[in-house]
Amino acid sequence: MMPEVRNNLRIPPKAARGVAGNWDAMKPTKGIPRRVFRRAADVLESEEAAAPWFQEPIPALGGVIPLAYARRPGRGHEVYAVLVRIEHGVYS
Repeated sequence: MMPEVRNNLRIPPKAARGVAGNWDAMKPTKGIPRRVFRRAADVLESEEAAAPWFQEPIPALGGVIPLAYARRPGRGHEVYAVLVRIEHGVYS
């Protein structure tokens, strides 16, 4: 697992070593609202594809990475809305 992803998701190093590559055991609960991560996994077709998506700047979020945006109080719904637009083919 990439150290920056582990750190951003606040996963203890021991936990990350024991489940490398197994996102079921490391679902983000502190950094990203669970429903937002689930939506990303559904839209992007896997948790493995969703995890790196949260690290890439998104134009629809003003060039901010979804992980940083979702962590802001009251902003998870905006990341969710971007995922809904992606799902329906509305790219912004």
